Amino acid sequence: MNQRTPTRRAARRPPRLRTDLSQSLAACLLSSEAWESIQTNGYASLADSPDVAAAVGAIADVISSAPIYLMRNTPEGDVRERSELSRFMDIKPYSLGTRKSFISWIVQTMLTIGDGNAFVLPLTQDGYLADLVPMPGAFPVDDGAGGYTVQWQGQAFRPDQVLHFILRLGFGNEIIHTGFFGNIFCS
Repeated sequence: MNQRTPTRRAARRPPRLRTDLSQSLAACLLSSEAWESIQTNGYASLADSPDVAAAVGAIADVISSAPIYLMRNTPEGDVRERSELSRFMDIKPYSLGTRKSFISWIVQTMLTIGDGNAFVLPLTQDGYLADLVPMPGAFPVDDGAGGYTVQWQGQAFRPDQVLHFILRLGFGNEIIHTGFFGNIFCS
């Protein structure tokens, strides 16, 4: 007869934690200095990733390098407008920086921390446009009546008081963009 002799089982090892596994895998692939540079504790925004920041910077660099032409519609077709306003927009729309840095800020804000929104405050002097001031940290707030206000530095601005740059229109509310993942995670 074929009888099996009982064997003694080895004591079971406790399961390895995921961090232990990732650290041991990283030890094979990376130096300790490289591992320290990419390891994060807790939540890290995608905008903090060097690869994402480089990609966003490249996109902003390309877009901000393009000239801004003010065009006029005529019966013969569109004609480039050459005036103080077109010169202002194309050369120096922002008093504390260049046109390139201004447009780059708008693009980078929309693609990262602004959830697809960037706000700019137009300042006028004697009825003429004098400056376009970026509004870092500004965010839209639904007013409950189908519209919104823009909150910035403790003040509320109406939509007709600011320039609102939108990356993509949101679903349901066609004015406020909710970010790339807002529609996926909201019920």
